[in-house]
Amino acid sequence: MRKLLDRVIRRAPAAEAPAPRQIALSEMPPVTYAVGDIHGRLDLYRKLEGRIAAEAATAGHPVLVVLLGDLVDRGPDSAGLLDHLTARPPAGLQRQALMGNHEEMMLRFLDTPKAHKAWLSFGGRETLQSYGLLPDPERGFDLPEARLRHM
Repeated sequence: MRKLLDRVIRRAPAAEAPAPRQIALSEMPPVTYAVGDIHGRLDLYRKLEGRIAAEAATAGHPVLVVLLGDLVDRGPDSAGLLDHLTARPPAGLQRQALMGNHEEMMLRFLDTPKAHKAWLSFGGRETLQSYGLLPDPERGFDLPEARLRHM
């Protein structure tokens, strides 16, 4: 999950963080769409992206879609959404994703699950389930840290 998330998002710069990945555009497209809070709804994002791609084809020029964070959690298919966003976008579209607080919480959980278990109640359960990770029938996701780390 971490590697996939790192391929999709661009982190906001922090004092101690390395420089963020730069978006590589030969020139700025004339149209930019800003989309936020997808929250694991691949179905809805695909519909929106299809409409944007159709408009780009009609206009005859490329467009940029900037995803404003909160791609994961709450919805049923965070895993599918991240897979979709790592694939080549439709013709005429360029994408750039920024990290939101839900991606940040997910990364913190992946680093130290026990210290950041609160993420589970903000949609982390749904994200883990979208990767096929099911809760323990008796304990849910309230598992020992060693087991959480291997999810």
